Order: sequence, then C-alpha cells, then structure tokens
Amino acid sequence: ISHSPVLMFRIIQTCSFVNLGDYIYLAGGEFPDGSASRNVWRFDQNLDSWLEMVPMNVSRSELGMTLLPYAVV
Repeated sequence: ISHSPVLMFRIIQTCSFVNLGDYIYLAGGEFPDGSASRNVWRFDQNLDSWLEMVPMNVSRSELGMTLLPYAVV
C-alpha cells in the first residue's frame, strides 16, 4: 500500500469510479501502452489525499463498479 498517486495518474482511460461516503474509489483503467491496471485507489475528501488500496486479482479496463451496503464491488 502506498500514499503516492504517481502510478494512478499514468492511467489514461477506461477506469471506473464510485463514491461511498467521504471516499471516491477508482479502479482499473488503461496505461498509455494499452495494458490494463490492477490498481485500486481511494480519495479521502476530508484529507484531500489519495491512498493506494490492495490491488485487484486481475488487471481490468472498461470495468464497472457498484455499491453494496458498506462495500464496493
């Protein structure tokens, strides 16, 4: 887990995001070379900062996300 959003900003398209409370989650996406990302990031609106979360098991782009009670899937 990292507190640096450097890798996240290399993702240029096809990522997915969802809002849950004070957090915005961003997952997957595509890098400039066309490869898919496994990364998951959480933006904390109160701290104005990004936190890298545990990555997905599989790299994904053009994915969808949804909310369940207290969970992002």
